[in-house]
Amino acid sequence: MRYVNQRGDGVLTSAAASALAKIASILSPDAQEALTAPVALAGPSHNDFPDNAVPLSRLREAIRRQTRLHIVYIDRERRRSERTVWPIQLGFMDLARVLVAWCEMRQAFRFFRTDRLASAVDGDWTRSACLLPGVANASSDARVCA
Repeated sequence: MRYVNQRGDGVLTSAAASALAKIASILSPDAQEALTAPVALAGPSHNDFPDNAVPLSRLREAIRRQTRLHIVYIDRERRRSERTVWPIQLGFMDLARVLVAWCEMRQAFRFFRTDRLASAVDGDWTRSACLLPGVANASSDARVCA
């Protein structure tokens, strides 16, 4: 929870704080003390993430709706590329946030730093993520890809 609180955006930070408060409310006094003074921490806080041109809420919406996105991506060398991707997940790393997506151009799963997304526009149709290579077999829940 502390990791999410340190590295998540406003939506996740709020959810982590709410969950932590609910957990704390049912703990014994000894367990509450351990919660407030843990022996292990998530590591140094990095609240100075680069700004995102595309709001994370927009990416979450595309993931939930299983909507294909047309993105403009700027790589480390400042090269611009346009891609069509199927967003699968948002990831929160120590110094960056990433969008995990199936890239139609590369025909592979790729990680896109969210601060390098210049734009993201809905594609022309949606489909189940289960149709992407490797997703149906990787699902531990048969209902997801049924």
